[in-house]
Amino acid sequence: MKINKFIYTTLLLVFIILIGAFYWYELRPAKIKHDCSWAKMVNPAKPAEPAITEEDVKNSRLKYDKCIADEAKSNSDRVGRKSLFSGLFCDNMLKQERPAIPAKAEQVWYREADKDEYNFCIHEKGL
Repeated sequence: MKINKFIYTTLLLVFIILIGAFYWYELRPAKIKHDCSWAKMVNPAKPAEPAITEEDVKNSRLKYDKCIADEAKSNSDRVGRKSLFSGLFCDNMLKQERPAIPAKAEQVWYREADKDEYNFCIHEKGL
């Protein structure tokens, strides 16, 4: 009876060692290589842009009005038609306040890692 107990204990120990070795030398490296093959990308957070002063508003408004006048003049110099995009270029001159936009966890995507990223990751994980 003691021999059976010893055999069962030895077989169990050998089985546990084999499972541990299989995990350490087969499953773990495969998972690390898979995880290192992809680089995680996240939409970056954008800081808030502060409001501009009244003087800045006046200056930008003067520049905006001048831009519109110049564009209207250049449009009239052409065949006399009004441009379809009239004023769109000048609209970018007026700076507006923008609140902060946080990085969103749901806007995550993955791209294939380049060779340097892959090698760094593999080295970092110990392979």
